[in-house]
Amino acid sequence: MPPMRVLDIGGGFMAGPAFDEAATVINAALDRYFGDLAPCVEVIGEPGRYFAETAFTMAARVIGKRTRGELREYWIDDGLYGTLSCIPMDHYVPHPRPLAAPRAGDKTYASTVFGPTCDSLDTVVTGYQLPEMSVGDWLVFDDMGAYTTASGSNFNGFSTSDINIYYAYSS
Repeated sequence: MPPMRVLDIGGGFMAGPAFDEAATVINAALDRYFGDLAPCVEVIGEPGRYFAETAFTMAARVIGKRTRGELREYWIDDGLYGTLSCIPMDHYVPHPRPLAAPRAGDKTYASTVFGPTCDSLDTVVTGYQLPEMSVGDWLVFDDMGAYTTASGSNFNGFSTSDINIYYAYSS
């Protein structure tokens, strides 16, 4: 058998600190398992998620609210059967933030955010600290560019969300 010349380590690499952690582990494994052969093997990866992930931010409107003492429950117009299907499918950990920046000193509450479907599995976050929100406010989810809209479905009478594209330039 000819010697191995190419090692494809696959894809799914997230951007940001998770990528740095993965690169450290991969480099250590290459050194450990390939040692002196490492320079002779071409290592390739499939960085689709790495490039696409940060290209899209999703905003969901708060469509319902319930207060239970110090706890807050919110329903949004997207969920695990739509754009946020990346939560169960890809183990995405969402960090929603209000579109309107909270004022310094605003109180936050342990909050549960649900999708619109009335399915108990359609839970976006639980016990997540958010300021007081109102129906009509927006929650923003960063890093939603990879494997989100493509895996959504029409479930329980809810269509996948419309995609409105807005361009923002920042440095």
